Amino acid sequence: QTHGGGGAALGGAIFNDGGGVRILNSTFTGNSVYRGDSGGGTADNGADAGGAIFSLNGHLSVLNATISGNHSTGSGGGVVLVQTSASVLFVLNNTIISNNSLKECSIVGSTITGSGAGNLIQNNDNCLGVVATADPQLGPLQDNSGFTPTMAISTTSSAWNTADAGTSLASDQRGQVRPAMNGRFDIGAFELCEIVGILVRPCPPIKFGVAETEPLTMVISPPVGGSTTPPSGENDEPRSEEH
Repeated sequence: QTHGGGGAALGGAIFNDGGGVRILNSTFTGNSVYRGDSGGGTADNGADAGGAIFSLNGHLSVLNATISGNHSTGSGGGVVLVQTSASVLFVLNNTIISNNSLKECSIVGSTITGSGAGNLIQNNDNCLGVVATADPQLGPLQDNSGFTPTMAISTTSSAWNTADAGTSLASDQRGQVRPAMNGRFDIGAFELCEIVGILVRPCPPIKFGVAETEPLTMVISPPVGGSTTPPSGENDEPRSEEH
């Protein structure tokens, strides 16, 4: 009796086959790859790699990303780049790759060129530019202002103030200007900005994010006694920050 092998599972969020992928200020979490089981006998299970990103014979640039909480049934739950034919380019700068299982940043091949700087990788397998390996203590994926959810860090995170200044992007995923505190850059897609003392300037506003609002009800008494700005009724007004 003949038994079939299991199917492969590659690239939970991005699968790149011979193309060029450039990732800036992005958060990857909750992605996964599950290999297929064999049909029995001497047949093999399927291969799996790249719970977040898998790139085969293609160029890949990852700049100021946060890649955490992705999963693979084997190893390689984060980023896996494989080169089997023509040489490829891999650039990895100021990126968090954490809590994605074993070999969560892996490159396999003999003619891979590129660079790396300011990266936080917990379980590394040949990726360049590692400056920190401790758990970055990321917050949950949530609205931290901006167009898209992010995973925040705090001042106790190993990603705080440890990025490479020369390769850091000018703003984070939310539009927060970098650097935001102490003149030093943070690793990942989230740049922390908070008040830590009376000598620290207030955080600059997020340039391109969605302003937080709260309902404000305006009542005119008597009803014909005048006008207000905003007008009578319920209005969504920018939320003021108290420090």
